[in-house]
Amino acid sequence: MSVTKHQAFRDLALTTCACGAAKKRMMSHCRACYFKLPRAMRQALYNTHDDYITPYNESLKFLGLESPSAREDRRHAAAIREGVQVVMKEVELRQ
Repeated sequence: MSVTKHQAFRDLALTTCACGAAKKRMMSHCRACYFKLPRAMRQALYNTHDDYITPYNESLKFLGLESPSAREDRRHAAAIREGVQVVMKEVELRQ
């Protein structure tokens, strides 16, 4: 699943890496994950002026990880769907 621009920039602001370890803000990954990446991929994360999203998506795919923001967005969407289903059942019972 590809990360959106919004999710990628939210991930940069986090202090937790996609693997769950601590990372510095404005860094794509923690030190351990960063050095698991091939050199060219590491450089692509920081040599991009126009397109950060593509190298970030590629790095997540290489590491077999999911963006923390994408994971959070998916949980929120599931909670909203669940809430809508509860409300629909309540409306159905009232009829």
